[in-house]
Amino acid sequence: MKAIVRAFAAAVQRAPLAIVIVTLVLAAVLGSFAGQVEIATGNEGFAPDNAEIEALERIGELFAGEQETVFQVIVRRPEGDVISADGLAAVTAVEEVIRSVAGDQVADTSQRPGVVSYMMPVLAQAQATGTPPTDDAAVDTAFEEGLSLLGPEGEGFASSLLGSDASGTTSSSGLVLAFFEVENGGDANAAFEAQTEMEERIAAELEAIDTDLEIRPFSMTLLFGAVDEFTSEVGRLFAYAGVIIVVILLFVYWLRPKGSATFAQTGRRTFVDMLITLVTILLAIGMMQGGGVLLEKAGIISAFSAPTQVVPILMIGLGVDYAIHLISRYREEVGEGASVDDAMSISMKTSGVA
Repeated sequence: MKAIVRAFAAAVQRAPLAIVIVTLVLAAVLGSFAGQVEIATGNEGFAPDNAEIEALERIGELFAGEQETVFQVIVRRPEGDVISADGLAAVTAVEEVIRSVAGDQVADTSQRPGVVSYMMPVLAQAQATGTPPTDDAAVDTAFEEGLSLLGPEGEGFASSLLGSDASGTTSSSGLVLAFFEVENGGDANAAFEAQTEMEERIAAELEAIDTDLEIRPFSMTLLFGAVDEFTSEVGRLFAYAGVIIVVILLFVYWLRPKGSATFAQTGRRTFVDMLITLVTILLAIGMMQGGGVLLEKAGIISAFSAPTQVVPILMIGLGVDYAIHLISRYREEVGEGASVDDAMSISMKTSGVA
């Protein structure tokens, strides 16, 4: 490694302009492919080499046909009760949203409706009497009477949809389950994207329900499909890191005027060193992303995934550290009387090895 670094340092010393031009051209070429990065979604994006997931996908291929996915909605009132009139209204609104968006994909069967909730006893009692409850006391009564209509198995299932703190007709949370039919055939990626789009629409409309209760949707499809949110979060991290790094670099690189040097001259030198550091790191990130795209197209590496998008942030962290080491060493050599070329060569041969 030292031999490679020394050879590169010698080349920089002999032909610095040529090295800069070649580097910029290479960065431009590779960087032009960086915008073609495609992030793998679903299981492939989060665990591409997981044996269990690969086996599950293989089973799906062998036994193509209709399957069901479960969409969960938590209805919650901290330090309160969701077995109430507004809890019933919230559950009714949740089911209306799910059925209006999912349509025929809601898996209604003769043994079980496509949407079930912790309010099953109340709904069963309302159906038997033809009169839905309108206040909290009526809901509590309907809940107790409805449990007997469901039978032991149904009663146990309804109770399992209540929070762990449930007692009698009081619970701070309850669960709504929606069962969706999924066609396990054809283009699996297209089916997954369609399912994700549908569930994201449901989640967005659930958030818009006007209620004092907390409504939280959850499903594995939403979890695996949240790549856009993850990417936007990475973008925010880049922005925050950029501002912080600029401030730190300006502080570290600041030179106090000495001799005939003025504040304007030292300020310009500080700003240029900071700019060189950031531009170099950004070029490296662009080259890495573009090179990754080419390697993926060649079949040498797998597709980019959401977790791998953290790598550019790690490159910023490492790049800033080593840039400070390199520039500090260069300044030290120049301060001791070395020429610009000699100072850069010595810095690359020493600190540059790291």
